Amino acid sequence: EQAIDIAATLNASLPDGASLAATVIDPAGKSVATVTLDADGAGRAVLEGAPQLWSPDSPALYTVVTTLTVDGTAQDRVSESCGFRTVEARDGRIYLNGAPLYLRGVLDQAYYPETIYTPPSLEYLEDQARKAKALGLNCLRIHIKIEDPRYYEVADRLGLLVWTEIPNWVFLTDATDARAKETFRGMVARDWNHPS
Repeated sequence: EQAIDIAATLNASLPDGASLAATVIDPAGKSVATVTLDADGAGRAVLEGAPQLWSPDSPALYTVVTTLTVDGTAQDRVSESCGFRTVEARDGRIYLNGAPLYLRGVLDQAYYPETIYTPPSLEYLEDQARKAKALGLNCLRIHIKIEDPRYYEVADRLGLLVWTEIPNWVFLTDATDARAKETFRGMVARDWNHPS
């Protein structure tokens, strides 16, 4: 079964007469699944047929559109992109979607002119990603900080893998250990749906 598990975060209980529904749109713009979410915003959208796999050479993205309807009228809508791919290590090699992958990457410490740690614009990130691909790269490695969500969105769309690490530290203490684990959980919770 090819499916997307959906978890919509609600800031309040659904009012009477309200429902949440999610539609999955494939890379060509065709609706390939719909599901009514439960009162907690959870549901599983089963796709029609096998999904297109995401890779740097073919960054196939799906869009999940979740709509809040009250008394038959759409009141709010949010969309997120995601992709299907597998990554595994075996026999000393990395495999993407079952095929061997040679990582051609670079360390990106993401210091931006004038803004230091904040990307100046989406266009700037897109330009950077296009230049990385033109250089023959397929991977960018981040290790100094948690990157802006737009960084992953651009990598998803333009086809770059992102090797993300938790920020490094000087001395390992009990507090550092706790902070590192909390940071890692937050990174996964925020960025888990990005195929890059």
